[in-house]
Amino acid sequence: MQTYRLKPVERFLSDPSWLASRYLGECIVVAECAAAARRYANGTFALPVWHESAGPVPSLPWSQPHLVEVRQATPGQASYGQALPQRQAVPASLLRAG
Repeated sequence: MQTYRLKPVERFLSDPSWLASRYLGECIVVAECAAAARRYANGTFALPVWHESAGPVPSLPWSQPHLVEVRQATPGQASYGQALPQRQAVPASLLRAG
């Protein structure tokens, strides 16, 4: 298993795909590969409900390479399959009610 740091690309935080995520900051994920780390982040942060009046369901942002950078990180900060927000740097504006 590898430890990955997923970091949203700041200039794309206004992309409509981010409407489908309750969290917009960096996170740490332990997974077998970067693609799996992206899937775990999507599963952890996806908003559970989307109302049809809001328009088409956006693509989940954590899977999109132009929206989220993935780099290997120092092991020991998360368990396998767990996406941990980096709380020391999470302003309230990065969290959505869900």
